[in-house]
Amino acid sequence: IPTVGGPSLPLLSYIGAVRSLTKTMDIIQEGYTKYKGRCFKYAEPGNWCVVVTSPAAVEELAKAPEHVLSFHAGAIDLIQIPYTLGPDIAHNSYHIPLIRTRLMRNAARMFDDIHDEVVSAFSDHWQVQSAKFERGARSRTSSLVCRAINRVFVGLPTCINADYLAVQKGFTINVVLPAAIIKLFPEFMKPLVTKLCCSIPGSIDRVGRHLKTTIAERLRVADSTTENQHHDEKDTPNDLLQWLIETAPQGHERTVPALVLRILVVNFAALHTTSTMVIHSLYYLAAHPEHAAALREEVDRVVRADGWSKASLGNMRLIDGF
Repeated sequence: IPTVGGPSLPLLSYIGAVRSLTKTMDIIQEGYTKYKGRCFKYAEPGNWCVVVTSPAAVEELAKAPEHVLSFHAGAIDLIQIPYTLGPDIAHNSYHIPLIRTRLMRNAARMFDDIHDEVVSAFSDHWQVQSAKFERGARSRTSSLVCRAINRVFVGLPTCINADYLAVQKGFTINVVLPAAIIKLFPEFMKPLVTKLCCSIPGSIDRVGRHLKTTIAERLRVADSTTENQHHDEKDTPNDLLQWLIETAPQGHERTVPALVLRILVVNFAALHTTSTMVIHSLYYLAAHPEHAAALREEVDRVVRADGWSKASLGNMRLIDGF
């Protein structure tokens, strides 16, 4: 596989690895220009990154089973999960099937809460008539998405708490930056480097200040109620935090710090992927304003007929395609 960004020889490859810390876009563009339709690689701290540009090869990779190409194993290496997020997250991802089942099953029932939070967040963060509307679009979008997803994750009033939201929005940097530093060192030094550069315990403490009372009370109720009684209880909270409490294995995972870390991890996975998608949709719409009228007409027509619901969103074909 051809190399771009620096030499491929042992030790000398660190030249390209250091360059990749600040020039990744330039390196990838160089590789794409030279090797379009093929594969190329460039050095990153601690590993090589292989870029595939052939549509056929991309399709083959997409269809590869988990035991051949593992997303989970790739994530563990990419963000150094055993060191940044800890071995519990690396080796017991019980929250993932929980999201795939409980969240999807409850999506329609939670739609009104999400819609309410999106409307409130738009009112608080987006002033369309302001001359400064075009500034800070990414930050405003991140705030909107963070509030909406945390309405589902922890509910009101925590999902609108400014300090809580600030920790969630900054958590990505607190994971990605230490991971990049940790990858520079050999395995035996990584635990020490983690202690020196990782600020995640501080994030857990800050979020814990907002959630510890709620978690402690919910754990008390869960521990004093049988499973059948628990599911019959109509006023049981219906959010991710509650599902984690109901599913977490006995022992350390049923403590405030462990549950707070799960909330942080799920936010880490959900926040920036969703906000990036939303902000790029806005950028594309700003670049092609001729599509705005058709999109607006579809939304008005569907909402007049069906109101705001998960089903009505499914009928917005142009919005989905855009």
